Amino acid sequence: AFYRLNWRTFTLHHLGVSSLNLFGWAFVFWTPTFFQRVHGIPAGEAAQMFGAIFTILGPLGTLSAPILARYLGARGRKDANVLAMMAGAFVSIPAIISIQLLPDLSWVWLLYAPASLFVTMPFGLAQGSLTVVTPPHMRAQVASVYWVVVSVIGMGAGPVVAGLGSDILFTGEQGLRYSLTLVTVVFGPLGIGLLWLGRRPYARSLARADVLHEAEVLVK
Repeated sequence: AFYRLNWRTFTLHHLGVSSLNLFGWAFVFWTPTFFQRVHGIPAGEAAQMFGAIFTILGPLGTLSAPILARYLGARGRKDANVLAMMAGAFVSIPAIISIQLLPDLSWVWLLYAPASLFVTMPFGLAQGSLTVVTPPHMRAQVASVYWVVVSVIGMGAGPVVAGLGSDILFTGEQGLRYSLTLVTVVFGPLGIGLLWLGRRPYARSLARADVLHEAEVLVK
């Protein structure tokens, strides 16, 4: 009954986050190989460089999304959590595309900073945004369904789709950069669009959850 009442919220949230996760995981997974094939840098050396950047800025991106959501929520936005998840994608998409296509290695490394920071923004908030619209006794179930969906579509399919694109559509040493670009161009805007459509359903779900919480407080 709870899922039927909130099916738009959960469907658009899960598919939107999964789309963002798909291109994000493809980008992270294939980075060492990208530097090896496209720029001639050994994969181990590239992994160390990218790992140092991502280890610092990746967690900062995850932590910054709730801060932005709290800021928007304090100004009356019931869809603040969704908007904050979208914000990271708006910056990471052009950064990742530029990384794939720019020939200058200095610019590529420079852009890895904003790409690493913003590509991780949606994911910490994604589960937290579900918690506040779900009754306490159902939160574990809702989290489980979310993780199944996002793991299969996002984490599982992202590296595979990019790899298949490199093998089938864009062959050769330079093919991976175009495959990653295509994955980002397709699934990045798709994720943003799905989350945009989910803003109002999410706001309604949050409003219902607030009413339920107030009723429980009165009863206590």
